[in-house]
Amino acid sequence: MSTLSLRLADSLHATAKDLAKQDHVSVNQFISTAIAERISALTTADLRDLWARWR
Repeated sequence: MSTLSLRLADSLHATAKDLAKQDHVSVNQFISTAIAERISALTTADLRDLWARWR
């Protein structure tokens, strides 16, 4: 695991804090999950495009 220093707009940070609290997770876990979800979506889209070209 590695550490990442991240600059966020104050409003984005506040929203992330509020949503993390509602989800009963830390801000770190909330942001990690958001990044993982985005990576998964992009990877899936890339694979779907590749599959469409192959067929």
